[in-house]
Amino acid sequence: MNESRDSVSPQRHGWTWLLAPALAGLYPALSLYVQNLQEVTPSEAISCGVFLVLVAVGVALGLKYFLPTVERASIATVWIFASSFLFSEYLDVARPLAAKWFSLGSSGSLLAVIWAVAFVCPLIPLKWYARGERVIGRVYQIVTLASVVLIGLTTLQGVMLTARGNSHSLPSSTAAVDRDELFGLLEGEPFDLHLQRPEPARDIYYLVFDRYANANTLRRDFDFDNSEFYAELEKRGFYVERDAVTCYPMTLLSMSSTLNMHYLTPIFTQRLDYVPLLKRHEVGRLLIDAGYTYHHFGNAYEPLRENDLAQSNLRVSFLPSEFADTLLKMTPLGMSLGSSFKQHFVKRKFAAIRALASDDQPTFAYAHFLLPHYPYVFNRDGSNSWSRAPQSNKKAYVDQLVAANQMILETIDAICRRSKEKPIIILQADEGPYLMSADQRMPRRDQLEMRCGTLSAMLIPDEDIARQIPPHLAPVNTFRFLLHAYFGAPLEMLPDRAYYWEDPVPVGLPRPGSRMLDVSDELAHPAERDGAVRETTKESATPSDSQAGDTE
Repeated sequence: MNESRDSVSPQRHGWTWLLAPALAGLYPALSLYVQNLQEVTPSEAISCGVFLVLVAVGVALGLKYFLPTVERASIATVWIFASSFLFSEYLDVARPLAAKWFSLGSSGSLLAVIWAVAFVCPLIPLKWYARGERVIGRVYQIVTLASVVLIGLTTLQGVMLTARGNSHSLPSSTAAVDRDELFGLLEGEPFDLHLQRPEPARDIYYLVFDRYANANTLRRDFDFDNSEFYAELEKRGFYVERDAVTCYPMTLLSMSSTLNMHYLTPIFTQRLDYVPLLKRHEVGRLLIDAGYTYHHFGNAYEPLRENDLAQSNLRVSFLPSEFADTLLKMTPLGMSLGSSFKQHFVKRKFAAIRALASDDQPTFAYAHFLLPHYPYVFNRDGSNSWSRAPQSNKKAYVDQLVAANQMILETIDAICRRSKEKPIIILQADEGPYLMSADQRMPRRDQLEMRCGTLSAMLIPDEDIARQIPPHLAPVNTFRFLLHAYFGAPLEMLPDRAYYWEDPVPVGLPRPGSRMLDVSDELAHPAERDGAVRETTKESATPSDSQAGDTE
């Protein structure tokens, strides 16, 4: 009798009991969008938010048939979504503690079991506790109110950040920025070139390795000598620039500049402004126009995920966007996209590139690898690092770099062996390693060298053209040199320059509205500034304690 009196009939609520589940589904997408306003389009966030709301409502409607009341179904759904989307944060906090007593692989399994127990325990009384509907009703009201408040505060935060971001941007950045506005620093050729395919039409492989440091940074900050890898490249005919420097130490700007063969305007607007420069870059357009087939091998980073011009794109994920991938990685299902997924994907990408060499059609392949970029999933021998003992990020970075070196050499050998005509192969990095806590105490010069120092090597099959490679080839000039030498394009070399941010964030990335400063003189060795040849040895510095980072 008391139980029936305290119970609340579903009919009394209509559909209002679904409000809390719907908001619980909406919150992960809204929160992630607010944290990444400069990188995510509203359409991506809206589509994921709508999907999660529908899933949450579906879960609540299903639970209604297994739980005594709709309030319990509503509370259970909120708990399921909250605990699921906090799973990755739980692992981040708990894994370092568990790793002190267990191996890394064992601790991961153990933590998953602990989470599963904690996940199920609150659901048991919602099913089996027959009395206390008055208490359940109060909990339901608190959960619903908390959901409304959380969504309201997150929305307010997004509005404030949007207003602040617009105030730091160029006036034009509130709308779609015209392509030419982003290339105003130096006058250059108009984007109306057309190329004639040379004979023989050599395949072109442009392989980019994210955050691959140059020789000086590896020697000074990672206590690692990479000369064996450089020597192997030189044996294969590569020109290697050991102390190469990128034009912009940030993927989005570096690749926008390199693949469009122009420097950018001196103010960083918003990340989304530059995405079209990568989705439809000039190098791809020109080579397709010359009869090449463009194969794009992207990664999880949305601007590089796929290319609008490419005739083929390697599928990165079964989900439609980086935003959706990130949401999935927050949940227990995201364990399927962990270290083993990255390792498998990297090997699959290398294999697909090697297979292109057997294609008779002229090929342009652009492949962007998150190597030695974090997360560190490779041991030095190329095996999975998930179960190894914990180690410093600096050592993990070097181990992954060594594994990458071996895969690079194997891929180069396979391409050259299978190709009818010896190909053109370009190895570059878009940026150097991120700055972490210990690195942020280094002198500014050392910070610049770490962020800007990159890998650079070129295989040019024709000796007369190879002899024309400048001793310091800025990335912006990579394809200017190549298209001029092989395709006769009327492209002149631009000045060799490097840029950094006036007001960087701690890891060494720009803030919206930040000015890009020419730091070419600061990066050059003193002897080089005086007109002499660059020295190969530099003053030593204390190695950094850690080296990690997220995706761009």
